[in-house]
Amino acid sequence: MKQPLKNSITHHLNNKALSNQQLKQLQALQVKPSKKTYSSYFKLATMASALLLSFILSFYYIQSVGFSTLSIEQRIAEEVAKNHLKLKPLEIKSNTLQGLSSYFKQLNFSPVNPNSISLSKQNLLGGRYCSIQGVTALQLRMINKKTNKVQTLYETEYDKLVFKHFPEMSKSGEPVTVYVKGMKIDMWVEKDILFALVE
Repeated sequence: MKQPLKNSITHHLNNKALSNQQLKQLQALQVKPSKKTYSSYFKLATMASALLLSFILSFYYIQSVGFSTLSIEQRIAEEVAKNHLKLKPLEIKSNTLQGLSSYFKQLNFSPVNPNSISLSKQNLLGGRYCSIQGVTALQLRMINKKTNKVQTLYETEYDKLVFKHFPEMSKSGEPVTVYVKGMKIDMWVEKDILFALVE
């Protein structure tokens, strides 16, 4: 006489059992990792995290500083030429440097009239804040009385860490001159201030 299916399955499963040796082999396969194994995993994860972090920081450093092969003079010239072309609105209008000085309180230097050029040959229009290579700078806009062209004079603190390879003057003792986008940019250091004149 046939037994019901449920009883047959139960009877069959109850007759199946592991021997002691089979049970030990199965338990050996289920050994929990030791503390040394967890420690190895932790060290590996820490090293992987450190490598990933250094890669990310390197990427952002390269993006912010740039892998530029340009000289400091060329980088400054390109930056001030680009700003000159934008002709952003002046923050303060005045025809004297003294009239502008009281406005620019965020500078780490006092705006000065450079000896190298005569501001008397220009009509000063006013000024605004800007930066050169990330250093806060002053931008003076003026019109050359002789040529009637707009000129921009940039002044910033001569930070030797930022501008460390900038020559104070060219070999001839004249300002360093670079041409960018058809514009002449004269750059020099005077009174511990870095100047850039865009014409």
